[in-house]
Amino acid sequence: MTATGVRYLRDPLSRFNLHLLSETLRPHLPTCRFPDFLCLPPRKSDLVSGGYVPERVRIPKSWHFLYFPSTSDENSLYADGYDPVPTRILLNGQSRRRWRGGEIVFGSGDLVCEEPGKCVLTEEVTVEGDQSRWTRVDEITVRRMANSTETEESVDYSIVETRHLAYLPNKATKEKIADHSGRARAIKLANLTPLFQTILTPTRALVFRFSALTFNAHRIHYDPVYATTIERLPDVIVQGTLSLVLIMSWIQFDPQVYSALGISYADVPKKIKRVRYSCVQNVIVDKEIKMGIAPFPAAIVGEQKWRIWIEQDGGICLKGTITVG
Repeated sequence: MTATGVRYLRDPLSRFNLHLLSETLRPHLPTCRFPDFLCLPPRKSDLVSGGYVPERVRIPKSWHFLYFPSTSDENSLYADGYDPVPTRILLNGQSRRRWRGGEIVFGSGDLVCEEPGKCVLTEEVTVEGDQSRWTRVDEITVRRMANSTETEESVDYSIVETRHLAYLPNKATKEKIADHSGRARAIKLANLTPLFQTILTPTRALVFRFSALTFNAHRIHYDPVYATTIERLPDVIVQGTLSLVLIMSWIQFDPQVYSALGISYADVPKKIKRVRYSCVQNVIVDKEIKMGIAPFPAAIVGEQKWRIWIEQDGGICLKGTITVG
């Protein structure tokens, strides 16, 4: 069974959100030079009599997760805190949801702050098995984002993001006891020699603050009792979105890395065009991770492709590619 729904979201796209995220990431990425999103020169405007309006600020690649949050009230959430599956498909009780990965395509124009933002949200849900006794639910969400006004008839989208989430039925008690590690065997990628690498530890505070900034109430990210006793994880886990934001922020704001890629946040000679990623295994909070980047051997003329990954305990947790051109 497959069902599709479409929603239209608005957001004022405040740059204060960017300031909060940069202050959240700064202690964990000490080699990065984040812009001061609050101390930018104002620009004059004929629309404001005798005054100023805030400078337009580019939203860094992948930081769009801060905007267009869920609008579900608390009474609509499932028992583990995440949003109900759209299109009126019922999951009949708790389930386990995991972020499988996705793709982000960046258009020719940047998404900027201090202007209205529009998001067209398309959700497709596929249920395997009978709806009363389902075995798996796959949710493909496409978010098309742009700066726009109510009167625009056509929009050139700045970001087109595709997300893949999977919902699995809760395990039986015996299965939970047998699988208390919350982690499969270590998965390694062959021939991964990083051109650049950095090491950090995603702390409990970092994960909690990112959940607050993205309006994410999924309890596996902040409730250790729920995570360990119900979902049988070793501890709370790092959001898939935060894993991507960490590595993309390092790439964009560490001078050594962005110089090698030929990109920068301001006056960009090259642009990040696309990122594809897979969340292979859970990233556990308060444990060291290594983030790496290496050239992709086969690239299209005029474009550069780079492999990116995050590893923990000797296994790959996130892998992907970015395209720069």
